Amino acid sequence: MPQTPGVLLAAVLRDERADPHERARAVEDIADRGLLHLEVELARLLDDAQDLVRGTALIALLSTWHRAEYLPIARTMSRMDASPSARRDASLALKWFYLETRRYKAEVLRALARVVLEDKCRSVASSAYNAILNIAAPDRRAFLLDMHAVYWA
Repeated sequence: MPQTPGVLLAAVLRDERADPHERARAVEDIADRGLLHLEVELARLLDDAQDLVRGTALIALLSTWHRAEYLPIARTMSRMDASPSARRDASLALKWFYLETRRYKAEVLRALARVVLEDKCRSVASSAYNAILNIAAPDRRAFLLDMHAVYWA
């Protein structure tokens, strides 16, 4: 019996020895195909050892599938994940969740503001700052390029 794409993609997700880029691509394919029955598989990846896989899974659950129940995980990941890449992905997921759903604006902005104020990695703080501007001032595109106006202590 031939296997469905969902079964094959789920098998790639579960293979922790597989290349992280392949696993992340499988997450994106699952999200893009709308294979909602694999949500549990994606949720398990939020604790994956690979930052690329964690971040991609969070982006899929929040940004593509708009699952608000993962907002607390995104807030925590945006501040506490050991990987700057995963923290940036969490900020991106928060931003796109709000822009796609127009829900939980205050909660998303508070989470992003904490990242800007507390993260010691400039690229993470800068990403969160841009996310705030995209949400709070979407018509002010010129400000998105002027990150030098912010003091990055």
